[in-house]
Amino acid sequence: MSDIETDILLIENAKADIKFFGLLYKKYQKTIFLYVHKQLLDKDLAKDITADCFVKAMNNLDKYEHRNLPFSAWLYRIAINEINSYFKKHKKLKIFSLEDIVLENFSDWSETDCEDQKKVEKLESALKKLDNNDQNLLNMAFQDNKTYKEIGQIYHTTEQNIKVKMFRIREKLKNWMN
Repeated sequence: MSDIETDILLIENAKADIKFFGLLYKKYQKTIFLYVHKQLLDKDLAKDITADCFVKAMNNLDKYEHRNLPFSAWLYRIAINEINSYFKKHKKLKIFSLEDIVLENFSDWSETDCEDQKKVEKLESALKKLDNNDQNLLNMAFQDNKTYKEIGQIYHTTEQNIKVKMFRIREKLKNWMN
């Protein structure tokens, strides 16, 4: 039985009897927590938001529709929304760590360029200008090492659409740095 088939069975059982939701929680809690923690860099806050994600998932399980996507894509989407809500509510900026950004994706930069403090400062400034959606895409690609296909599943779009969005994000960053 595939992972998706197992999830479908667990979801159908949880819709009929909520005690089965605990199996979905056990399966995905660590993955979602790690994602949230990477976004927030605060363990206690990440625990709270992860719990909120699973409460929302449990309360809205009857609205979940299987669309040949892993259940985790739906959970990531809830997590992204919860993280964005937190930042909006508390008027905080997301924190980017340069170590988490794969600089070789900016193909016209050499390693020596990246060591130049001014260029690093420009990159940090440019990253802060990105909206939450663009920051989430970068985080998933570079922090979580998700493929464009996996990101597309989470955002309910195609792999090609994610490639285009990532290209546009890189272009924005390059323009802001020049």
